[in-house]
Amino acid sequence: MYYIIKASCESRVIGSIYPQCNKFINGYDKDMVGGLYWLDDQVEEKKDVLITPSIDCYILSLRSKVTNALSTVCLNPFFDKKTIDIISQYNIGNHQIFQSKVLRNKIYYDYYYLYLKENVLNHIDLQKSVFIKEDAWNKYETYTDIPSIKELDNLRDKLYHNPSETCFFLDSYKIFFKKSFSNYLDIFDMPDIDLISRTYISQRLKDHLERENITGLTFTEATNLYFEE
Repeated sequence: MYYIIKASCESRVIGSIYPQCNKFINGYDKDMVGGLYWLDDQVEEKKDVLITPSIDCYILSLRSKVTNALSTVCLNPFFDKKTIDIISQYNIGNHQIFQSKVLRNKIYYDYYYLYLKENVLNHIDLQKSVFIKEDAWNKYETYTDIPSIKELDNLRDKLYHNPSETCFFLDSYKIFFKKSFSNYLDIFDMPDIDLISRTYISQRLKDHLERENITGLTFTEATNLYFEE
């Protein structure tokens, strides 16, 4: 069993501001090489990050609580050392961890960004998987038998730039994993598959995070994943 892990948006958990880190430190250049937006581009394409990124950039709102995981305006949640130490005990495949300092009321807090580089595409039966056409309001027909990621990208582009006034999107609906996957990762993402990238974690990692009372995260059962036995 896998779960989708997200930064919490519940006010009782994180305070009255979402995301908790919703402003940049004065003078921070988010567009510079090594900056936050540059890193986001590298992550989206799963490139090797060969320089240490400069991501001491966020201000944590005074109306937000200091949690183990912080929601941000860009990238996935930032984790504190306790959370990173727990995750690092599990199978996370190829990855990089970058340190960041978050400013709140003149105090800097140490956090970390976990960049998941492991590519699971070779373990996905793309032709068997199902994708669903949708717009901002409705879901429509499904598509199967897509032979390659290139064809998936072409189909998404065609639906988005269709002649009608409505922009359509194509999201994952049922993703079938081959036997070769065999639950070998406890945390992974699929940016080429999911329309909006989601992070998935195993039952055992979720249980460990909950036992340690890690705050700032929510877990939802990943009903879109299917595994060949």
